[in-house]
Amino acid sequence: MTNRPRIYNKLVRDLIPDQISQSGKQADIGTLNDEDFHQALKIKLLEEAHELFHADNREAIINESADLLELIETLLKHHAINVTEVFARQKQKRETAGSFDKRHILYATSSPQDPFDNQIKEPRLPQLLTFNSLTGLVDVIKRELEDADALYIASAFYSRSMLNLLLDPFSKFLGRGGKIKLLTSIMGNFNNPNDLKHLSEQLTDIKVKIFYPLNEQGNPDFNQAPPPFHVKSFLFVKTTGQHALIVGSSNLTESGLTKNHEWNYFSNSESNLILKDNLSAFEYAQQEYNDYWELSSIPVDEQFIAVYLPRWKKAHELRSKVSQEMASTFKNTLEPRPAQIQALTALADRRLKGINKTTVIAATGLGKTYLAAFDFKQSGLKSILFIAHRENILNKALETFSACFKSQSQSRPSIKFIIAI
Repeated sequence: MTNRPRIYNKLVRDLIPDQISQSGKQADIGTLNDEDFHQALKIKLLEEAHELFHADNREAIINESADLLELIETLLKHHAINVTEVFARQKQKRETAGSFDKRHILYATSSPQDPFDNQIKEPRLPQLLTFNSLTGLVDVIKRELEDADALYIASAFYSRSMLNLLLDPFSKFLGRGGKIKLLTSIMGNFNNPNDLKHLSEQLTDIKVKIFYPLNEQGNPDFNQAPPPFHVKSFLFVKTTGQHALIVGSSNLTESGLTKNHEWNYFSNSESNLILKDNLSAFEYAQQEYNDYWELSSIPVDEQFIAVYLPRWKKAHELRSKVSQEMASTFKNTLEPRPAQIQALTALADRRLKGINKTTVIAATGLGKTYLAAFDFKQSGLKSILFIAHRENILNKALETFSACFKSQSQSRPSIKFIIAI
């Protein structure tokens, strides 16, 4: 197997290509023009600053600082700035604003009448938000609304169950003058038009639009379905300029925000760094969002509802029919699914080894209740205690266990269902 080339595409010091050749390898190099060199230099500054950020001992700090200083001198030279000008400005800033000897951190500013919120003092570092994160996606949304001026949401799908989680913080945010825009879609005819109308009734100041690119005359062509729109993001615009961005996989639904296994990345720092065309990643996202909003979307008005409602009803009826058929088939056969068979085998194996305490973790919709019934059936045990936090869950569980033991000739085992409050 031959060694594949290692791709770098980054600015390097002048002697690095010769050192690569001396090591027995070949270096593919080029020479940048002024504009590309300036851009590559700024990217290299970020790279070296990042390495200095992670330097954890004296030698590493000295080494990365030297690299950073070299880049700063190169940047100054590129702009014909003498280093003495920088030292003079440094001295001036020390005299007018001080240095960092006192280690002050500025949490917020406010008028004397407005008390500080302790939530402001929470760290807001970039992070990946997952199903297992200590800080949940909803918590981050609520927190970022505290000092935001506008929230722009793009979500392929929306359901009114979202209001169970965000109605109060959204209402307070709008009440103090904040602005919220929601751009959603009709992809797969999933979104219920009545849910969209209900949202506007509950939050009268929210602005809602549907992704629907306009024709040359500036009108939507309702004879053609719009292209798929699968964006999921939250843009928090802030007066301080410390804008925040959440982009990932969660739709604006209760399941998407709290129940599903989703990945969402939160950033309030690197997304604000200017990278290309004088735009940061946040500004680029905001510009793209504004283009969607102004040029490729339509309001949820009576004309849209009249066209979309029949399509949604037809799709909804079809989905319900398929869902009922699947449920009926599964209920009649009562055969474990492949993933359940794997879990049942593992449970049986542990039971044979004398392990009497086991936890099964599975996502919503994978059939945990049926798995419990199947395992109870294969265990040969005579009694089971089933605990849930809602009565409707207990009722469904009772139906599941009853169906599972319906075909058995022996007497029905003892099953107790308890609701935990």
